[in-house]
Amino acid sequence: MNHLCLDRSDLPELGARPLHGAELDFVEGLDAMIVALARADGAEVWRFAPLIAMSTLRRAGYCDSFPQHVTVPAPMTQGREAAVDCAHQTHALAPAACLPLYDAVACTDRDARLLVTTCNTCWRHERHYAVHRRQWAFTMREVVCIGRDDDVRSFLNAWRGHLATMARHLDLNAALMAASDPFFGPGDTKAFYQTLVGAKTELTVGGDLAIASLNNHRHHFANAFDLRVAGRTASSGCVAFGLDRWLAAMNERHGPDAAAWPAVPRPELIPEA
Repeated sequence: MNHLCLDRSDLPELGARPLHGAELDFVEGLDAMIVALARADGAEVWRFAPLIAMSTLRRAGYCDSFPQHVTVPAPMTQGREAAVDCAHQTHALAPAACLPLYDAVACTDRDARLLVTTCNTCWRHERHYAVHRRQWAFTMREVVCIGRDDDVRSFLNAWRGHLATMARHLDLNAALMAASDPFFGPGDTKAFYQTLVGAKTELTVGGDLAIASLNNHRHHFANAFDLRVAGRTASSGCVAFGLDRWLAAMNERHGPDAAAWPAVPRPELIPEA
């Protein structure tokens, strides 16, 4: 039976750990609450495969900005390991939950906003990993708004209030902070632009752990995927939750016994902003 005693020492190095018991109950309860809040605002629930076309990533500008994060599937050939030629890969493992949505609704002209929530296992190849904090594979729940500029502003303002209330109910010492994506270098104009115009706000715990983010894409994805509202270029925005990171925040704030953590608040306790 020795063949069953496999070496699992590589899992923590990749930020991976199985979830069960009270920790799993917490994550599932948190996700269900987010979905309930989104539904109450009129969101549709969509589900996508974890594979995404490389053409979609290129169209979204992901390959230009973050090529180092892309993970491609490498099927094994019979009797030998596969050699991966990334230049000819047609698909990748999704690095963000929302990206397939823009491709799915490309070249559309809507009369009103589209609100969608979706969740997926996402993959980002990093230089280092930490359990729940930074993982190669992690769970992301997003709520996405595609509409007019004021639709997106109202959506993000509402979720700014939701995030603050959620953090307060869970007794997390969290703050909403203007941010730029850490994969941009300190002199990168994209990082400067994000900070200057407030395009990205993070709900941060302990000064260094972002557990959720509010993102105003403005016309970026609408231009890339030809999204219009009433004949005019749409805007888009999203709120993204790194569900694994909420576990890290709760563990560091309240200790490792998840059964003793504050309960996930019921959706009706989260007031409308």
